Amino acid sequence: MCTLVQNQTSDKIAIANSSSLKVISTEDFTQHFQITLESNQNIITLKWSAKSDYIGIIANKDTIYLIDANEGKILWFHEYKLRFFVDIALDGNVIFALGNKFTVARFLDKKELDPMNVHFEGVSFNSTSTTVITTSEAYYYGTKMGTLLKANAENNVQQIKMGDIKGISAVSNFL
Repeated sequence: MCTLVQNQTSDKIAIANSSSLKVISTEDFTQHFQITLESNQNIITLKWSAKSDYIGIIANKDTIYLIDANEGKILWFHEYKLRFFVDIALDGNVIFALGNKFTVARFLDKKELDPMNVHFEGVSFNSTSTTVITTSEAYYYGTKMGTLLKANAENNVQQIKMGDIKGISAVSNFL
């Protein structure tokens, strides 16, 4: 199975499978680069940074990659045991890895920074977190029960009322 995601400016597409990542131009389909993914695991998600400088990948055994999208090379990758990551977001070269129970691990140069807990009192512990994006002002987290949470840099979490939604499985950087 392949994962296909275009960057923020819609001029490049990244295509990844368990063994490789290819980036091509949307205008003329020329290949910018192709690299081998060392872990040979199924891809859970692939995300571009806001300025399209980096690509983050999370694979099914909690392996995280950070790729320099300009140079076409893997900056780092590491398998994090039993973390149960469900989604990632990038803020520059920092990867935010969302766990299924509202914890966010932050990684810079393969090193884990202080984790964030983004659970909100109005969200049941029976729910699970499903998706994360970053913007210049905040981080947004979706839940299986249809709640959208917003957390700022100081980790102040607030709930955004979404109406009658059954679940949030993806959020795009249009916020």
